[in-house]
Amino acid sequence: MSSDRGDGAPAGSGYQRDASAPAAVAAAAATELTDEEVAERHRAWMAEHGRQYKDEAERDRRLAIFKDNLLYIEAHNRGGHSYTLGLNQFADLTNEEFRSGYCGGILMPEGEEEQEALGDVPPPPPPPLPPQAVARPDV
Repeated sequence: MSSDRGDGAPAGSGYQRDASAPAAVAAAAATELTDEEVAERHRAWMAEHGRQYKDEAERDRRLAIFKDNLLYIEAHNRGGHSYTLGLNQFADLTNEEFRSGYCGGILMPEGEEEQEALGDVPPPPPPPLPPQAVARPDV
């Protein structure tokens, strides 16, 4: 039950999966949760966030995405990082869906997300001032 993850990061996280992380960490998380446990957590998450799907096919697709995100979160939280991840209202969205719906559809170039998350990329310049706000010399 995998889904197209786009760049591989969980929806809404702003982080890119670390390609150097051992696959064993993700595999360990996958073996610790049964499909029924994932389905139950998905049902509880749906109730908490008032989520409903139009049909069973959509529910199955969203469950697969939810599972991918949940396993990523579980593996990350076992990794000894200085922060933990958790489920939020976006847990059934892919990164691509989250970005197109909540980030103005702007996709960052590959690898730039991770640098930005680590603070290696300077913040973008401020937007230009509207024409009426620009100072003009007296004519």
